[in-house]
Amino acid sequence: MKKTLILMLALFVSFNLVSCVFSGSDGAESQMTSETPHENDTSAVSEESKEELWSGVYVIFREGRMVAGVPSGSVIEDATAYKDYVSVNAKYNTYTYFSKLNEKEQWIYRIYEYAFDNNYSNIWFDEKLLEGLEHEYAEILYLLSLDSPLVEQNMDLSALPFTTALKDDNGDYVRDYNGVLIYVNTFFENKKENKTEALGKAQEIVGSLPEGLSDMEKAKYFYEYLGKNVEYYDYGIYETPYYLYDALCKGASNCDGYANAFSMLCNMAGIDCIEKIHFAEKNESAGHTWNAVCIDDVWYNVDATAAKEDQTMPVWFRFGFSDERLNYLEYKREYASITPDCKGDYYEADYVYTKGDDRAFIADIVKILRDSDRDYVLVYSKNSLDLSESVLKQLMIKTGRQYRYIGMYLGDGYYSVFVFE
Repeated sequence: MKKTLILMLALFVSFNLVSCVFSGSDGAESQMTSETPHENDTSAVSEESKEELWSGVYVIFREGRMVAGVPSGSVIEDATAYKDYVSVNAKYNTYTYFSKLNEKEQWIYRIYEYAFDNNYSNIWFDEKLLEGLEHEYAEILYLLSLDSPLVEQNMDLSALPFTTALKDDNGDYVRDYNGVLIYVNTFFENKKENKTEALGKAQEIVGSLPEGLSDMEKAKYFYEYLGKNVEYYDYGIYETPYYLYDALCKGASNCDGYANAFSMLCNMAGIDCIEKIHFAEKNESAGHTWNAVCIDDVWYNVDATAAKEDQTMPVWFRFGFSDERLNYLEYKREYASITPDCKGDYYEADYVYTKGDDRAFIADIVKILRDSDRDYVLVYSKNSLDLSESVLKQLMIKTGRQYRYIGMYLGDGYYSVFVFE
């Protein structure tokens, strides 16, 4: 799925006259042109635009503090409360990216959460709140989507310079609050039912876990479940994805759905899991989303999109691997400075092959099979494993078993799995 964050910036000569275009909940474009309201006059805002305009979260500075607006345009509360806002979906969010943000950025993150929880597609920020950010306000929204499996990636985000006027505590208008009106196309009420159903399905899957599993075994269980029950699906340009719902309830989604589902299942089972992302480069048709999971204080990459393919082999190459091995995917870690470093490799090589040492290779493979209860051996080689026909034949004779093997480059070298019948 193409990874882009669509940010439309409109430039205006003056904030006193505002003209903005944004998509309504039905997907159609609506045009609004108005002068800044004076006193109680809001007649310049067309009736068909007014409901869409005011159905959002409005946050402004006034007298050194933040205040929040409501759809009617009235001031309702001191918005410093947003700093301590606790989302109803907090238990599914590890807040890994959140913890790396500065105080003001965390404030904005919380406001996005509030808007998402209440299905507000419009968020109006006073320009003063957006000063001194290390991460742009659009990036902060994306970081929320990587922390929370409920918030979809690939959202369309429109940002328009805007002037608004809210009433103060006495009912009088306070004029000339300049800022940015942000529209997010995924924060709609009509997605609430799908998310509720997806949560129910996730609880059912987590409830089916066999007793006594370690966290690593639980993560493998979820990986295997997605590989067996979800098909990869490439959405059409006019389709509206519901990634988590599509993966868990419809059994078909793209990498976003796989990543959302794996993250939700792990977090629901008490295992910290976030999402990582690679935005498409100019020469690429698509980016990618995958996961990072923390088990016993060690972070591992997990690429659940490959789970179905991995089911054909006893070694799952895309489960539990380090950033060093991530290189083979040729994915760039976006937000690398605040993304956990994945240093764990679940599958370690049983044998390190040195070219020309074929006799020792055969003897050691036989010993490994004899001393373990597994029917496979994972072999590492710095360069591609190039065994002669005679060596392969001797391996079959000495083990007394038929076998097949597949090799893959994983960033730090080549790994070949020998599977014996």
